Amino acid sequence: MLTNDYGGRGGWTLIFGRGFAPEDLEDLPGDILLVGPCAVGELEATLRARYPDQRIYTVPAHNDLMLNTRYQARLAGVTPMQMVPLTRRSPPSPSCRHVCAVSPPACRPCWGSEASLPYGPSSGGS
Repeated sequence: MLTNDYGGRGGWTLIFGRGFAPEDLEDLPGDILLVGPCAVGELEATLRARYPDQRIYTVPAHNDLMLNTRYQARLAGVTPMQMVPLTRRSPPSPSCRHVCAVSPPACRPCWGSEASLPYGPSSGGS
């Protein structure tokens, strides 16, 4: 969602779960986000020692959506203001049967022209 809807970028690593083999942790790209008590407890110290020049963010709870979203947005280069709709639009008609291939706010048949989008046509949220 952060990449497709808000022009976010990759180049960072998301790790969750437990039971990682040492070779799984070799050459991790970019900054690192550890999510959940298993990953944080098992890997935080190891990764901080192995990757001292990379930022390592931790979300110690399984379902801390606020902290998880904050760090993923930061790593993807998306600001919270990009995620807030800045214009009021009516939702699509309940009778609309159009299947959107893109996110609903960018669906012209349901939501109107690109001019009604909060960031203008093809701006990628900038």
